[in-house]
Amino acid sequence: METLGNKTFAFARECACSIYNCCDIRRSDREYNAVRDRYMAEKVQWFVDHGDGSVIFINGHNGHIGKVNSQTDDGFEELRVENQNALTALTGKTEQGYYYIDVEAAAADDGWNSILSDKQRMTSLNVSVVTAAKAFYTIKAVPKDMFDAMIVFGEVSPTTPDQSYSAQIS
Repeated sequence: METLGNKTFAFARECACSIYNCCDIRRSDREYNAVRDRYMAEKVQWFVDHGDGSVIFINGHNGHIGKVNSQTDDGFEELRVENQNALTALTGKTEQGYYYIDVEAAAADDGWNSILSDKQRMTSLNVSVVTAAKAFYTIKAVPKDMFDAMIVFGEVSPTTPDQSYSAQIS
């Protein structure tokens, strides 16, 4: 360990833990979401503890968008879902159709605090969702309790690989 240094050893150990976590997640069956989320939280904490203090950006997955690929036993299928709430309604008032919210700063404004403090139906699709019934792809939650910040989009679609990039890596 002295030859490589503590930072290199810690990183190698975390890589080995990631392999174990992946295997554990894959065998977790009905507890898949809870196990995955626990390991994701642990991974973020590891980066906080071992990082250089710079910003950590966590990208949202398909559970946060309106048109998604949902996993089934036979692969993935595309679902189109719609959900309107007080936050998405405000995107129509912006030129871009999206906006960023610093939740703590916005909550200082009475109007924003009212929106951020109310329970709202928010899209939360997951790989286990195979139906388009709204009760199955939304959760009722208080934005202020769930998020430190948000980027709210009025409409989204799945990303697709850039063809020129795909050709370069094949």
